[in-house]
Amino acid sequence: MDDDFIDFMENESYHKFSLTRNEALFLDDSCSIMIDMEGEGKPPLTMRGVSPSAGIAVPYDFIERLGHAIIFTTDPDNEGKEAEVTFSTSDLLAMREVAQSYVKIGEEPVGYNLKRKIAKCLHESTYTQTMTDSVAEKLLQGINTEL
Repeated sequence: MDDDFIDFMENESYHKFSLTRNEALFLDDSCSIMIDMEGEGKPPLTMRGVSPSAGIAVPYDFIERLGHAIIFTTDPDNEGKEAEVTFSTSDLLAMREVAQSYVKIGEEPVGYNLKRKIAKCLHESTYTQTMTDSVAEKLLQGINTEL
């Protein structure tokens, strides 16, 4: 595996992410809960078969966050408001795998909207880290570290 990718995943960040009712339901329909088996070398199982063309296996906490979004967005008192959920970078990458750009629910381009939101979060995360590193380097250039 690429060393940059491994570093990226080890330094995972978290992102505020808003979901519409249809986006939350689509993602939930596309996921199966991942069950870790005891013992080394045993691959994780899922509660149901994962479709090779679309489904993903996700940990329980991901399902829990989606559940929050579903409850919030389907509550009539919220009148179409989007749910704000926090996802990790690896969660976003998993969501990216099922967010097919042509998927529509009713008139809502769910796949397209998810692709854009995910790309924006990932880009901002990478861009922000690059900018932070750049600013830190400039600040440190003026410091005499020889004591």
